[in-house]
Amino acid sequence: STKARTQIDLGAGRVTDVALSSEGKFVAVGNLRRTARVWRVVDRTLVAVLRGHSQRVSHVSFHENGQQLLTASWDGSARIWDLSVISRPAKDLADEIHAAWRLKLEDVLETPFR
Repeated sequence: STKARTQIDLGAGRVTDVALSSEGKFVAVGNLRRTARVWRVVDRTLVAVLRGHSQRVSHVSFHENGQQLLTASWDGSARIWDLSVISRPAKDLADEIHAAWRLKLEDVLETPFR
C-alpha cells in the first residue's frame, strides 16, 4: 500500500487547484474564497494568505525558481506574487515596513500570524 509522505490540513474552503514548488519546499492552494494559501511542507506551516482576487482562484502555479507564484482567477485577472519574502527574517521585514510606512509589523499582519 502507498502512504502519503506529508499530510497538510488545508482548512475550510473548497480547493480549486494545488501546486508543489519544484524543490518541494512549498505547497500553494487556490480556493473558492478568493485567496491562495501557501504552506511550508517541512513543518506544514501556513506561511502566506494571498488576497487580491475578487472571485475564486482557479489556478496556482510556481515559477521554476520557487520564488514566484502565479494565480489566476474567475475575475479575469492573473497575479504574480513574490514569495522570496517568506524566507526573510521577520526583523528585516519589520524594519522595512517601519521605514517605508511607519507601521509596526503587528499592525499589518492578520490571523493566523498573530
